[in-house]
Amino acid sequence: MKTTRIEPTLAAAGDYLRQQAARIAEDPMTNSVFAFAQTLFQDIERGDTQLDEIASLIDEAHLLLVSQRAGRLREQHGGARPDKAWAHVKTTLETLAEKGFETFRTSLEQARGGVVFTANPTFSLSPELRAAIAGAAVSPGKPARQALEKALQADARGWNRAITLASEHGEVQVALLNAAAAQQQFASLVFEVAQAHFPDDWRQLRPALPTIASWVGYDLDGRTDIHWSHSIAFRLTEKAEQLRRYHARVQAILEHHPAAKGLVPLLERLDLAAGETALQAAMFTGDLQNPEHLVAAANRLTAEGPGRLVDAAEIVSALDSALAEAEGEESLARDLLILRSQVESQQLGTGRIHLRVNAAQIATVISRELNLDADERSLGRMALAELSRRAAAPKPVDVNFADLFLEQSTARRR
Repeated sequence: MKTTRIEPTLAAAGDYLRQQAARIAEDPMTNSVFAFAQTLFQDIERGDTQLDEIASLIDEAHLLLVSQRAGRLREQHGGARPDKAWAHVKTTLETLAEKGFETFRTSLEQARGGVVFTANPTFSLSPELRAAIAGAAVSPGKPARQALEKALQADARGWNRAITLASEHGEVQVALLNAAAAQQQFASLVFEVAQAHFPDDWRQLRPALPTIASWVGYDLDGRTDIHWSHSIAFRLTEKAEQLRRYHARVQAILEHHPAAKGLVPLLERLDLAAGETALQAAMFTGDLQNPEHLVAAANRLTAEGPGRLVDAAEIVSALDSALAEAEGEESLARDLLILRSQVESQQLGTGRIHLRVNAAQIATVISRELNLDADERSLGRMALAELSRRAAAPKPVDVNFADLFLEQSTARRR
């Protein structure tokens, strides 16, 4: 049977696929993609089509797909124009405000969820290609297309092999920083609208901002490269960074409102706490298989001192005090309210964290805890009843870093 060669171009490939798909009425078993691949292989075997032509076709298809992806990103985000993207949010807030303060307040003070960032994008595309797609989304045109072509033609094998837990964590921290900026902008719009519509009540508002979170560095579902100390070190590093950001925000408020002297103690407190937390993080990145190093790190973490800050409520309280003193200072009050809403949302981290273990790990721990036989490990009714009984009357158990050091079960450590 003689077959017709497919020209190795995107247009010809599309025509062939559509022709094959149209045959489904006469042949329900038609698989247009399989037919296309089979014909291409036959063309290659006969020498009618060269491999470099196939490579060019793949490049052409890849360029089209990433260009379309950039276009979808642009459409989803107001044409990559912040003013346009946020205009819809402000309109929605304005409409809500027209229903009265109590409705506005009830709606915005109700937690509605948030965004969780994973490491999956780290493995799907190289940083250069992701940057090129973002560039094409923000500024479409010939330079952006050339950047896409260049990124697609680059050899990505080295990038894939170079991915580490630290690089995954670093990339998600950048995403969280961008998300925090959006969170701040949302809070700013909330108070802008509230102040305009409710000049006597707007300061009472405590909006529950959309939360931002990640499980990178805390995901032990199927991973063996994350030691428990990595998670603690990451969390302390994030805490130190977030305290530095709060310090920078308070400092900026003081620069714009020099009369807000009540913020000076908070500024000093945040500076001490950020420095101390950074030292703690450094100690937990050391060799904690050495018991002496673990003891030193644990003692540093739990010791009392001027740099110890373990509850975001302390920051919120200081901001509340500054708000009480900001009578008549509308601009200062708005800055303080925006910061307070973010502190209440993010607490002492760059984002919330999701500790992940899989069901099999948890089932193993439960089975061991309940002394179940091998044939009972499906956690039937008897096991669930016993778990319910124990949950109804929990017994507090003291744990420390020595327990973490000795415990071998991932789920129990978590």
